[in-house]
Parts: sequence; C-alpha cells; structure tokens
Amino acid sequence: CILGYDDQAEAEITFLLEVEKLVGVNLDLERKLETQYGRDIKIENKRIVGISIGGYELELIPESIGGLKFLGNCNLNLSLLNSVAF
Repeated sequence: CILGYDDQAEAEITFLLEVEKLVGVNLDLERKLETQYGRDIKIENKRIVGISIGGYELELIPESIGGLKFLGNCNLNLSLLNSVAF
C-alpha cells in the first residue's frame, strides 16, 4: 500500500492538502467536497476529521505539521509530500 510518485498521486496529495485547510468547515461545504471529489470524508460533529483516499485512511490533525496522520499500515512517498506541501 505504497503511494508512488506519479501525476495521480500528486493530484491526490494536493487534494488532501486543500482539504486540510478546510478542517472544521461547515457541513454544507463538506457535502460539496464529497460531491465534487467523490472522496470518503469522515465527519464528526460537523467537522472534517479524516479522509479515505486511494486505499489510505488519513486523519486530519489541524495542530500538526502537515496536518496528515496515517492510520493503518500504509506508507507514503515522503519526498512527494514534502515537494508538494513544503
């Protein structure tokens, strides 16, 4: 379950970083995100708290650097994440 470096992966990471900025947005916007991107967005108390994408389950942590915490046994190409995120 390793996300390699390709156009699709880059698009997925970019999307995740955009969603990260929206942690805590209202439910209407969350529904628009779900409709627009067809992603599985985990919602608790009307806040985006996580996302499942490409077999990865991610938890969004607003206070952490990068904001992404991986759940399960998946690995991410960190060089890709760093090149897009930082």
